[in-house]
Amino acid sequence: MKNLQRWFERIAGFDPLEYERYRQARQVFSRENFDDRPLRLPACWRRRVRVNAVEA
Repeated sequence: MKNLQRWFERIAGFDPLEYERYRQARQVFSRENFDDRPLRLPACWRRRVRVNAVEA
């Protein structure tokens, strides 16, 4: 059965590294004391501006 699952994953294009990333994300975000307030703000608004505006 496991071989059949592996064949399906290869045909469908699943990557073992993707499973590892998913496992790590679940481990971090499933914590009871996880504070998601900083993530509610879009990432583009959290980043500093790296391009200086050039006045013409």
